[in-house]
Amino acid sequence: MRDKYVFSNGQDLGSLDSTGVVSEHVFDMELDALSGNTIIENDQVEGWFCFKILATTNTGGNDGLDIELRESDAAAMTTPRYLGTIKLLQAELVAGAVYAIKVQKQLALKFLGAWFKAINTSLNGVTTVDCFIHTGPLSPNDSIQKVPGR
Repeated sequence: MRDKYVFSNGQDLGSLDSTGVVSEHVFDMELDALSGNTIIENDQVEGWFCFKILATTNTGGNDGLDIELRESDAAAMTTPRYLGTIKLLQAELVAGAVYAIKVQKQLALKFLGAWFKAINTSLNGVTTVDCFIHTGPLSPNDSIQKVPGR
């Protein structure tokens, strides 16, 4: 298992509708990232599926955002199996907000990626996001420097 999967790094979700879009990065779970050689089949996925809103101009409206962690045999992620979903209402689309859910899948399909879509019809404005799997959950306090106790 890899330590961190970064699906989106400042990805703009403008004009997002209920069909949705795939994340900037989709991972081939069977290839070695350095050499491109097949190293394993059916790798495991374990960690925290994290989503952070960097900026948003979404105001008004009553639609929300679905963020799905998907696995598939195709990189386009259009015939997926779902590993987890984060559902956000319009009021929860706030810059700086952080969300995370625990995921664990012993035998993943070949490709792993995120999918973003409006819950009902479409979102107003643009939302910029980071989305990744990490070994621990994120919280709004992760941006604060931690000082060890004495």
